[in-house]
Amino acid sequence: MYEPVPDTARLRQGDVISELYLPRYSPKSIIPLAKGVDNLEFGDRLIIQAKPTRAIVLSQCCEFNEGKRNAFSLARLLRLPGRKRGRCRDWGVNLAEVVPFSRSSFRGKASLGLEELRAANQVDPEAPTNRAVNVFLLDTDGRFLLEPHIVDFTQVTSIKMEDKQYVLERKVLQLDAPTRRQFQLKLAYFYGRRAT
Repeated sequence: MYEPVPDTARLRQGDVISELYLPRYSPKSIIPLAKGVDNLEFGDRLIIQAKPTRAIVLSQCCEFNEGKRNAFSLARLLRLPGRKRGRCRDWGVNLAEVVPFSRSSFRGKASLGLEELRAANQVDPEAPTNRAVNVFLLDTDGRFLLEPHIVDFTQVTSIKMEDKQYVLERKVLQLDAPTRRQFQLKLAYFYGRRAT
């Protein structure tokens, strides 16, 4: 699933990044800084809560060519739902497509297991439906990811291209070619699927 040694000279789609502050906020949780306090102008600056988290690069490799784009996208990595018990909103992932409510643990039935999520990494664009289309399962690597994680395609953050080096310095894993291709196809399917 991963290259033995990640290429630390460039960012690629599917690179796993450690310890980035990615905001996930509600407009109700934003705290605006006041203008003109003690002769200081803060303008439109805000305080937004964010925790350090792991992420994966969503932008295509060619997006990192000099001068092509002014920003790139990352998605949050999350621990697999169901390992942590609690209310649905505490799981931090949109479970609607991962675990149909009628089969959720709240109803006393099993949720999608590792093998089902692993199989759901493969999508068939011609199939009438695919399972768990909003997530991609990443297996453990034995060093950085000590348990399976999922990429949630609904939790995306944009980073300025000028901060590429900052993100690159936090790159810890790189998907191997077959897994990166699987990841690309599932991501394309997620964004390109027909609305239902």
